[in-house]
Amino acid sequence: MDAAWELGITTFDTADAYGGGRSETMVGKWIGEPRRQPGSDHQDVQPDGGRSTTAGSRARGSARQLESSLERLGVDRVDVYLAHEFDPDVPANELVGTFEGLASASA
Repeated sequence: MDAAWELGITTFDTADAYGGGRSETMVGKWIGEPRRQPGSDHQDVQPDGGRSTTAGSRARGSARQLESSLERLGVDRVDVYLAHEFDPDVPANELVGTFEGLASASA
């Protein structure tokens, strides 16, 4: 990640489903190093409603996943939040409403 950062790559993909959250924890430690400023546009977390070990894409599950991701990353916001897979038990309009609610809550 240091080499990518030096080349101007400022967005990294991680998710709670990658290594059971260990990926986010590692990226969070890296983000916290003194030469990087927390809150700049260099963190991209993609909590995964489809494969996560926490509850799927419904509002409570997504909010819980996002809160856990923010804590592991050591940041107060993320640039991108998405579902890698759609949960067949969650209607599309509910998923969109969930994401809209999370976006509104962080604004």
